[in-house]
Amino acid sequence: MSFLLTPHIAVLDTTSQAIATANTPQVITFDTVSIIKKMTALSTSRFNVLEHGDYLLAYTVEVTATNANKKLDIWIRVNGVDVPLTNVQTTVVNNEVRFSSSVNTLVLVPDDYVELWMSGDSNTLSLASLPAGTTPTRPASPSIRMTIDRLP
Repeated sequence: MSFLLTPHIAVLDTTSQAIATANTPQVITFDTVSIIKKMTALSTSRFNVLEHGDYLLAYTVEVTATNANKKLDIWIRVNGVDVPLTNVQTTVVNNEVRFSSSVNTLVLVPDDYVELWMSGDSNTLSLASLPAGTTPTRPASPSIRMTIDRLP
């Protein structure tokens, strides 16, 4: 199975991550590495590729705010540099939890590192982990999950 030899990583965060300061970029962190093959987790936010190739980066987030009409931006940085056209903006309209996702392709070379960054127009915004539920019974939801896979 060639998939077993393909570089990939799956990470998630089980905590909520609040915007510390409005309109100031901050790195998104992860507390769980579910799968890692032929890549390296350099820290809780930086993921290093070991092979040249085209990669697919996909993420989903749960966004919430205690005030209405707040905007959160999330984008990709490679080697500390913003990647053009990767920003996704999510607006929380009525204090509800909003779901957002993005899929991007990147050309990466050995030792490149990838990070997700965010910025919001209010410190009432956060990536929100959701507890397990009942009626019906369902598992908890991480605040963010991300995969990076090298394409064949």
